[in-house]
Amino acid sequence: MNGIITHPAKVTKVTGATVEVKILAESACASCRVRNKCGMGESREKLLVVETPEAPFFEEGEAVEVHTDQVMGLKAVFFAYMLPFLLVLTALLILLQTGSREVVAGTVSLCILGIYYLVLYLFRSKLSKEIVFKIKKLNT
Repeated sequence: MNGIITHPAKVTKVTGATVEVKILAESACASCRVRNKCGMGESREKLLVVETPEAPFFEEGEAVEVHTDQVMGLKAVFFAYMLPFLLVLTALLILLQTGSREVVAGTVSLCILGIYYLVLYLFRSKLSKEIVFKIKKLNT
């Protein structure tokens, strides 16, 4: 891997400085080593909003390529999957070790998971500034 994750996409909407694209999961995803971690394996299409000053130069229906650094992809996997797993597991183990009943420990752990995803949702604008996608036109 060259450190860049790319996906072919199609522009669905252009608004101001943003371009909304539909990422198309194609056969290239089958050979990708991180396909199960990025979530592209679960469905055929994903919508993504890319902020770019070049937005007015894109047109609806245009074929484009969306890319990001591999580090950004790993950061997204960490926040979406690894950190919540570690939070639930840690809470569960601590509660069980302190003598809580299994039902209570499980319920509290799931509540912590819900709170984590709520906080993640509330800070989505800050996270969207950290995990940056870029877009470029395909030469057809």
